[in-house]
Amino acid sequence: MQMEYQKSSYLSCHQLLQESAQRCSRAASNLGDQIQHVSPPYDSAMREIQHTQDELAQLLLDFVHNGPEKVLQTRLQFSEQAPLQEACDTPGSSLKALIQTNQRINDELELQAPNFDTQDTREVFAALRQKVVALSRRISNIQVTERDV
Repeated sequence: MQMEYQKSSYLSCHQLLQESAQRCSRAASNLGDQIQHVSPPYDSAMREIQHTQDELAQLLLDFVHNGPEKVLQTRLQFSEQAPLQEACDTPGSSLKALIQTNQRINDELELQAPNFDTQDTREVFAALRQKVVALSRRISNIQVTERDV
């Protein structure tokens, strides 16, 4: 029986959120590159998803630039995961990669939530996480609506 090796790493919350924002931006850009291959009415749904993904990236970046230092400087331990597919050559694969990116970010934030040492830092991080989840949910709802059309 072979055991899997997971490398543990430490990042500041600042670094984690900045990297997450970059992944969101890349996913939005990849989707944007594929919109030209989508016919109406699906193209408008894809644009709305791209716009919401850009909002998510901006939310994370705003927190990186304006969030409380005590939260941003918190060191977080996590196990590195295999990278997600980012290069996509179809609208469907771009959308799937975007959804997977958001799920990974949501999972990472949920996993890190208890690692803040004070109640106030946990509350600030929880509020950010709720906003991230809400935007991710909005994207999923757009996708479901588009699929049902």
